[in-house]
Parts: sequence; C-alpha cells; structure tokens
Amino acid sequence: MKKILLVEDRIERLDKYIETTGFDIKSLDVLEHRESLDDVDLGKYSMIITHRSAYGVNDQNILDFFEKIL
Repeated sequence: MKKILLVEDRIERLDKYIETTGFDIKSLDVLEHRESLDDVDLGKYSMIITHRSAYGVNDQNILDFFEKIL
C-alpha cells in the first residue's frame, strides 16, 4: 500500500494542529512525515501534502518539479 507524504518544515505548525484538533496525524500508519523532499522517492506515495512555504525562495521551482512528475 502506498503512503501519504506530508512535507512540513515547521514542526511547531504540525504540533499546533495536533494540539488544536486532538488528532495526532503522526500516528497514522499511512502517513509519512518529512521536513523536506531531499532524497525522497516520490513514486512510493499516493498523495503529497505540502506547504508552499516549505521551499522558501525555491517555491516556483518546486511547483515546476511537481508538475513534471505528476
């Protein structure tokens, strides 16, 4: 089964979500959390969830990257 990739560079944002909702998404077996896309085989994921802010000044290049592989 393919997993869902969550790219979240701001751990405090993820922790705040968990605290606010009471739902610990980190505990889901189908979810893998990473802080960047460095050395990631995107073929093993069925879905990618990310914030554009995770890529700073490279955000336009990241969007182009996703468009090419999808």
